Amino acid sequence: KFVGWTKSGNAGSGRYEIFLDPADTYKVLVKGPSTHEDIWYSASQGYMESSPLAPPATANFSLRPAGLIGGWVMQSGWPLQGAYVSVFTSCGCMTPKNAGTDVAGNYSVKVVTSASSGYQYRVRAIPPLGQTRWYSTATSIWDAADVDAPDIDVNIETPP
Repeated sequence: KFVGWTKSGNAGSGRYEIFLDPADTYKVLVKGPSTHEDIWYSASQGYMESSPLAPPATANFSLRPAGLIGGWVMQSGWPLQGAYVSVFTSCGCMTPKNAGTDVAGNYSVKVVTSASSGYQYRVRAIPPLGQTRWYSTATSIWDAADVDAPDIDVNIETPP
């Protein structure tokens, strides 16, 4: 459950502070600016991998450069609004970053750059109706092509 937020700088340059109930545990997410990653406490990419903290506690973060993976999703040659796009690390071992397509079928997902992380990515599109496809027309993560971030030309055609 969401319990609160704060901005860095409130407790000094680059610092943050939030007052929480010490009888509970919490997972902490830092939403970086557009040029830097979003990351959970314990350097995790997703909620499930993150570690809970019990106040009082200290959670320090070091944000790596981020870039966009983006493109379009089409079906039968038409832009596909409302497709669910997931960007996984190529190992499939971390929670994916997700986005929906807009009316023109476009999407973009902020991820850690390949240069700063060593990660490559695999991209999946799930249409509202029709068949799921991975980038490079693959039907599974293990057959999908790797993508380096940033890359804004990762386009997927899904069959009906």
